[in-house]
Amino acid sequence: MPELKDEVRTLPRTWIAPIAVGLVGLTLSFLAFWSAQRADAERIANILEFRADWRTRDLEAKIRQSGGAVENVAIAMAAGLRFDVEEFKRLAARAHRGLDHVNSLQWAQRVPRGEISA
Repeated sequence: MPELKDEVRTLPRTWIAPIAVGLVGLTLSFLAFWSAQRADAERIANILEFRADWRTRDLEAKIRQSGGAVENVAIAMAAGLRFDVEEFKRLAARAHRGLDHVNSLQWAQRVPRGEISA
């Protein structure tokens, strides 16, 4: 039986360069992927922040605009003007005409709690 010697196996020198190039390539690929992923996440966050700011400003403008019709009715009533039902309906219809859904909420009829389920 041949005698087993403790031999340390080393890579042949011809393999060192391809393995080093492969490891450097994998490292550079990982760094490029990580950098692109961070840039994409930052871009998406910026887009979402921009859209949220835009929506906030749009909603604030609609709320400011919606107060105008109600304020006009409040001023007229505070001045002591009396409206009969038909005049008030005409005023409300004129204030409601051409407005969006935010303004239509202020002219919606009030529903008592007991009638909500119906």
